[in-house]
Amino acid sequence: MAVQEYLEPAVKDFADQAKATYSAPIDTSKFTGRQFVAGEDPLQTQAINLAQQGVGSYQPFLTAAQTAQTAGAGALADSATTIGGLGALTGPQAY
Repeated sequence: MAVQEYLEPAVKDFADQAKATYSAPIDTSKFTGRQFVAGEDPLQTQAINLAQQGVGSYQPFLTAAQTAQTAGAGALADSATTIGGLGALTGPQAY
């Protein structure tokens, strides 16, 4: 799309001004950084500490679940060898 002749000088002037304006470096330290962020209050700090401790507190439950799963898989395997055990509920003859 071509620009009308009578608009060309205005468009070129606008383009030159825009190029000069947008190519200038911006000093972001005047509006970004730690000095513009509020510090944590004591409750936020306490919540962060509790959350970090809470992640590790699940370890005993995870270990117990893993042990139970291993024991359950062993019991299922043992009953699969006996006729009429839980193993009879799976496989091609389960119907």
